[in-house]
Amino acid sequence: MQEKRLIPRPKEVLKIYIPVMLVLLVILYFTFGSRLGYFILQDPDIKALAIRDAIVGGIWLVLFFLLLFVLLKKNYYTYTKTDFIHHQFVREVAYTFDNIVYIDEEYTKKKKTLLFYTNRGKAIYIVLDKNNEVYDVFKKNCHNIVSKDEANKIIASKKKK
Repeated sequence: MQEKRLIPRPKEVLKIYIPVMLVLLVILYFTFGSRLGYFILQDPDIKALAIRDAIVGGIWLVLFFLLLFVLLKKNYYTYTKTDFIHHQFVREVAYTFDNIVYIDEEYTKKKKTLLFYTNRGKAIYIVLDKNNEVYDVFKKNCHNIVSKDEANKIIASKKKK
């Protein structure tokens, strides 16, 4: 079977990515920036602080767009008859369809993010593509799906161990 490439919704990926990058900006600023020193220093020192802040902001901006480009180009899904593969930068995470015991359809439709549980009790979140093909692939290929109550029993038994 030919592998088909599915691209997650960029808007949903950005919802996750932008808060992480804002935290990185704060870390960069308080590590290398002026730490809001404008309020306590005299006029001659303000120019040096502004230059330092501009450099930190520029570095962050370059990192932001570079990582955004890589994130959107190197983050995609493929699937075969037995596996769903999430390609993340240089890493690949494979999910075997036979190990999936429950798909939360209500959450998936509401949040546009596929939520499923494996037979080990682990919850996995996958951002859907524009046409919801990811959801259709899972519905078509997951043959061990059980009801919510049965899935909760499986998950509870795995968490006790």
